[in-house]
Amino acid sequence: MYHLQVNKRGIAFLPRTIILLSLSSVFIMNFQKNFATDYYVSPSGNDNNPGTLNQPFKTIGKGTTVLKAADFLYVRTGTYVENIWVGQSGTKEAPITIREYPGELPVIDGQDKLPEQNWGVMVGLEGDYIHFSGFEVKNCNITGKYKGGEGVALSGQYTRASNLKVHHIWETGILASGDFSIVEDCIVWQCAFSNSADPGAMGSGWATGISAARSQADGITTNAILRRNITFNNWGEGLSSFEAEGTRIEDNITYDNWSVNLYISDTPDALIQRNIVYNTPNNLVGQRRPFTLGDERADKPRSVNTIVINNLIYNADFWAFWSTVVPGSGLDNVLIANNTIVNGQFEIGASKEDGVVNKSARIYNNIFSNDNGEPWEIMGPLNNLSFSNNLWSETPPLQLHSDGDVIGNPQLARIGDTSPGGLIPEYFKLLQNSPAINKGMVLSDVTEDFFGNFRDNAPDMGAHEFTTLTGVNPLEGNASTNSIGFFHNEVQRILLTGSQSEITFRLNKAEVYQSVDLYNIPGVCLIKKQITDTDISLDVSSLKPGIYIVVLSRDK
Repeated sequence: MYHLQVNKRGIAFLPRTIILLSLSSVFIMNFQKNFATDYYVSPSGNDNNPGTLNQPFKTIGKGTTVLKAADFLYVRTGTYVENIWVGQSGTKEAPITIREYPGELPVIDGQDKLPEQNWGVMVGLEGDYIHFSGFEVKNCNITGKYKGGEGVALSGQYTRASNLKVHHIWETGILASGDFSIVEDCIVWQCAFSNSADPGAMGSGWATGISAARSQADGITTNAILRRNITFNNWGEGLSSFEAEGTRIEDNITYDNWSVNLYISDTPDALIQRNIVYNTPNNLVGQRRPFTLGDERADKPRSVNTIVINNLIYNADFWAFWSTVVPGSGLDNVLIANNTIVNGQFEIGASKEDGVVNKSARIYNNIFSNDNGEPWEIMGPLNNLSFSNNLWSETPPLQLHSDGDVIGNPQLARIGDTSPGGLIPEYFKLLQNSPAINKGMVLSDVTEDFFGNFRDNAPDMGAHEFTTLTGVNPLEGNASTNSIGFFHNEVQRILLTGSQSEITFRLNKAEVYQSVDLYNIPGVCLIKKQITDTDISLDVSSLKPGIYIVVLSRDK
């Protein structure tokens, strides 16, 4: 929505939506109207200008110096060869926003020479309540002239980075070190470039695509969120949390990273859910790397109370505890549940001789499927670990087996391909004849599946809770719902032959969804019906034969 705001410098269209929720919201609106200012930056501008839409600043650095709480800085398309640093703060009600001009893509380019200092950053957000969005950040000191060099560093509290493309960075692409930082909807690749020339060499360092770690205030980053990001072809770790607490890593895709695709270390109370982790053959970094838990620092809090649920893993091992340099560290009150692992080993990776002491872990409701028929291996101590209601494609060792287990083919949909960037969550969906259906345990920590379907009192194994549809002819040849990329909406492609007068859906729980909508291929909604029951019928007698899209929408 666009509205007009008049200030001393003229009239500008503002891409801002204000929702009146309460008297406090009215106060916020009035505050922004009376005190907020919108500034603009363009390569054609001049830093002596007032920073208006018609007379913009030339550099982002100049634009950031004038910002105060509630201000917006809009940056026009162009290449900006400069370091950015923001030290001032916004507030919860009135954050500072630095973003792309709507519909444009500004680029912050180090051109292999910036920052001109050791361990500098291309974009440093040190103030609190700063929103930074819509930029491409690249070429941070990748010749190695100076030591270190990071892409985007969030060191202030309640700071958010979103919709960024970050690549070719000497060390970490995006580092969320401030408490309550959020990194979302970013694409990060070819970072940790310091390791690319001689991978694994002593002293080369394995930085990360995106990390939550190392608060500058007290050394522990609290309650950071990494969500809906894509990290790939980084010369270190893809996604990680270390020297932190309460980190949420959710709805990300991470693949083909040199060190570890997803790594949790020295992080109490971490939640890792609904991520896609995989490797492809002959990838750029030449590695097949796992999803890993571990601890590395004796002077930092131990990883404890870790929850790993509803993740999709392909051609990657899951190392439940890799190693430790802290004697006595190990799995401690860990839940590993309802994950689907295809063509990967599940390993308790470190041995007792390595100093690992597992205190407690529940490994429930997972699908472990190996197409190559390799036997399952025991890599470390299994004491104090509880296995139950898992599906194994091959009979596991006796120590991993429980009465609730299923041995056999999980019958996955395997829709799409497994190429770099091509693996989609529908690949892991259960077919209607899967032996994993209704064979899981009820877990209070796992009330939904990867796609947002609610788990009932007879949950399925793995990350997908099968939802029954009847009276339709799915294009994929099975009666499971087939999402086409939306993690929390169900989308079904159907083929109507002209002989159907209605199609019927049967849901596990009616309250999961708000409406069912039917679209034609051009995207026109032809039928919309509110959901009030578990059985839903749509009259399709007036529709021509062809392909249609049925969407089960949630109110959120």
